[in-house]
Amino acid sequence: MNKKEPKRSRLIFFFYGFSHKFFIHRRLRTLRPLAEACDLAGVENMMLQLMIDPDFVNRLMDKCMITAKAFAKAQIEAGCEIIGMGDAVCSQIDLDTYNFFVRDRHQEKIDYIHGTGWQN
Repeated sequence: MNKKEPKRSRLIFFFYGFSHKFFIHRRLRTLRPLAEACDLAGVENMMLQLMIDPDFVNRLMDKCMITAKAFAKAQIEAGCEIIGMGDAVCSQIDLDTYNFFVRDRHQEKIDYIHGTGWQN
């Protein structure tokens, strides 16, 4: 009986055939300040807090940034070659809210990662 080659084997062959090495890829899930805050406080609650308690939102996202930087550093030290960052919950807020709460934090993350000497 002719057995099919598992998909995983073909994927390994693909990587070896073109680059002779594997890339270490980790999507840095905790590098998303608003989404991480939503994970902690709940999406519905966080959306309300954006409107009624900006101080709470800022304090929570500042704490999320501490964790994000520590996690990014650990991943870089482990040899992460590809860093994908996303904050999907930002698609649920308007541009003014994004600019007020999130944009500078996203830039801070990028500056921090580049400041570690990591190069993509």
